[in-house]
Order: sequence, then C-alpha cells, then structure tokens
Amino acid sequence: MRFSGPDTPGKTPRIGRPLGLVLGLALALAPTAEAQTASATWTADDAARRALAAFDSPARVAARLRAARAEVALETLSPTPPLGVTHEHVPAPNAAGYLQSSLSVRQTFDVTGWRQRRRAALPHQEQALRAEGAQAQLQVASETRIAFYDARYRQERLWVFDAWLARLQAAVAVVDARHRRGDAARFDLRRVERERDVARAQLAREEALLAQAWAQLLALAPAVSRPTLVGALAPTEAESSPELAAPLTAASALPPRLAGLRHEAAALATAVRAFGSPALRGWAVEAGYRFAQVGQATAHGVVLSLSVPLGLWNTDRPVVERLRAELARIDDQMRREQAQALRHREATRARLEAALAALGQVPAAEADGEPARLGEIAYRGGEVSLLELLDAYRSDAELTLARLDLSWEARRAALDLDLACGEGVPR
Repeated sequence: MRFSGPDTPGKTPRIGRPLGLVLGLALALAPTAEAQTASATWTADDAARRALAAFDSPARVAARLRAARAEVALETLSPTPPLGVTHEHVPAPNAAGYLQSSLSVRQTFDVTGWRQRRRAALPHQEQALRAEGAQAQLQVASETRIAFYDARYRQERLWVFDAWLARLQAAVAVVDARHRRGDAARFDLRRVERERDVARAQLAREEALLAQAWAQLLALAPAVSRPTLVGALAPTEAESSPELAAPLTAASALPPRLAGLRHEAAALATAVRAFGSPALRGWAVEAGYRFAQVGQATAHGVVLSLSVPLGLWNTDRPVVERLRAELARIDDQMRREQAQALRHREATRARLEAALAALGQVPAAEADGEPARLGEIAYRGGEVSLLELLDAYRSDAELTLARLDLSWEARRAALDLDLACGEGVPR
C-alpha cells in the first residue's frame, strides 16, 4: 500500500510505511461482510425472521392504528362553541331611539352519551387491525418457510444426482478398462456413457431448479450471498402434532384472520349501540349578556336559551341500517370461514398423517448404497452384466429420491397445518 502526499507525490513517506503495513495486514486478516454472510447458517426460523424484518408489517400497522384513532377522534369531536355579537340601533325623531347590544356563547351537546359509546368501539377496531397485520406476518412467514424447505429439498436432490453421476463416471472407467482388455463389448461402453450423459442432464436440471428455489427464498429473506441451510427436511414428531382438539370458538385458538373478523363484528355492534334517540341529540344551550337603551333609560341583563330538536323522524336510521347490514355480512363470513378453517385443518392433518405413514414404509437410509457397492464388486468379477449394475445404481437413486419426495410432502403438509392453526411466526 502506497501513500502519496503533496510534497512527495508517488512516494511513501516514512511515517506512512508502518501505518500502511498495519492497515494492509488488518485488511488481509479481517473477513469481509460477504464472507461472513456466506459462512452463516440459517434455520427456517432465521429465514422467517429475515423475511419479516424486510416486510416491516409493524410499521404499517402502527400507521393504520394512528389513522383509526384520528378518524374516531374527528367523528366524536365536540363542536367549537361560537361567540356571537349583535348590535341594533333604531334612531327616532323625538330622540327616544332604541339601542341594543348583546354578547353570547352557544354550545351544542347531547344527553345520550353517544360519543363515549362510539369511542368504546375503537379498541375492537385496533384489535382487528392488529389481527390483519398478524395475518400478513403469518402469510409471509409461511411463504418463507415453504421457500426454505423447497431449497433444502432441491439441495438434497442435487446431491443424489451428483452421487449418481460420480458412480457412473467411475463405471465408465471400469467398462472402458474391460473393453480395452476385450472383456466388454463396445455397446457396453456406449451404454454406460449414455447413462452418464443422462445423469449430467438431470443434474443440470436440478441445478436450475435449485437456483430457482434460491431466488424465491432470497427474494423473501434478503441476504448478501447464499447461507448454509440447516434443518431436517421431514418434520419431526413435535412439528407434526399440532392439536386439533382446541375449539375454534376460543379466542386463543382463532387464527389471526378469524380473530380479526370477530373484532370487526364487535366494533360494528358497539357502533350500532352508540346511536340513541335523535330527539336527545343536538341540544344547544346559549348564554349571554345584553345591554339595552331606550331614550335615556338603560338596562342590563343575562340571556339564557335552550334549543331542542323536534325529532319528527329518525335521521340516524340509514346509518344504523348500513352498520347492521355490514355486521350481518361479517357474522356470516366469520361462520363460513370458521367452518372452512376447521375442515381444512382436519383435511391437512389427515394429509400429514398419510405422508408420514408412507414415509415410514421406506427403508432406512443406512442401507443406501449397498446394492450399488455389491454390484460394482460383482461386475468387476464378471458375475453380473452391465445392465444389472446400472439397475442397481438406478434403484439406489430412485429409493433415495422417493424418500426425499415423501419427506417434502410431509413437510408441506406440516407447514400447511401450521398456517391453518395460525402458527409459524417465530417468537
């Protein structure tokens, strides 16, 4: 590293030499941000936390809460009392004119207390908005978990095809050696080479699908570079056993979507009760001072007045009817979605149990590779044909891929069940 100054351009000053060595050594030893990110490991919870941090739902929910509070405050704001000033002067020819001046303040009020009852609906509105934000967070976390395990699934499949290709490349060398000795036909060499080319094409396809899965994951959970994904593909026993016994009528068992609908219904019901008799609303009281002069005589006095609406018809009826219709719609929607959520949970639970049962029938992974290893030994000794050796390779890979497919199906069912139960947002 070189330092240039105005006095000695292009040369290293004496003081700059040790400083340059120290800085150069520090930069060489310090890991870069990209290297630190590349060495990071993610679990599904880590990916969901990153996605939620990028989603920033709490900020939007807080803004909507402020807007709802401001709307209720504006709706229930008491009107400002007006100040009235009047002056009346009627002159007369006989100097007995009339003069009157007054100062008054007028304030409207109601005796129903509808403003307090209207404000009582605000907590339910706030809970409905929070539930909407929680549902959005749950959706983002669920999509991120699906993308995370999709990438894990694609990684596992890529490793299977990579191992398959390595076995076929070794088989090509063995068959070529036997062909040179005259122990194998030329067709056998071309046959194993074709099988190797097919494995390469399948590996390239898996690489493309893995790149697509990574793109989906990093679009939801941003990162400088790809981390290392850790976590079993198949769900564990604890992850695959959410209880279905909890009734959906309990507030603690409600998914955020249904909880939000319940709070919306409570807010509408409270708003309907806020409207009282129109004859008891819009009352006005006025108080003031009045000065009067007739000729040489003067008088001072206090003026009080009360105004009451006639209430010949209910002017609040259209508003109340609209609120009741909206409340009926919300109640019907909540009943339908509650029944649908319960059916979906039961169906997803059955799907998860079926996938786990099928996965339990697949032989354990400890025996993987044994038929291929024995087939290689037998082929070298001339005991089996090339087709039998390739069949051993293929059956080994197909068994591993079937296990991965069932594991991924069980994981998808478990994630779907978490979403139906309102679970999945990391705490």
